[in-house]
Amino acid sequence: MDNKQPTERNEGEGNRSADHNYRNGIERSKRRGDLEDAAERARKAIDGAEADELNDARRQAANGETIQ
Repeated sequence: MDNKQPTERNEGEGNRSADHNYRNGIERSKRRGDLEDAAERARKAIDGAEADELNDARRQAANGETIQ
């Protein structure tokens, strides 16, 4: 029997740590002022040559598949 303790606690749905980390990342990006640039790069990628690859990845993630 394996008696190892998990290194991270599973917080389940509504994960507070993930929410905290996400919000901190957004705030850091806002302070650096790079949100507009990131949004423009994302728009170009979605509308450009990467569109098929990005849509495939989105579809796989939505279905719970591992993206390769």
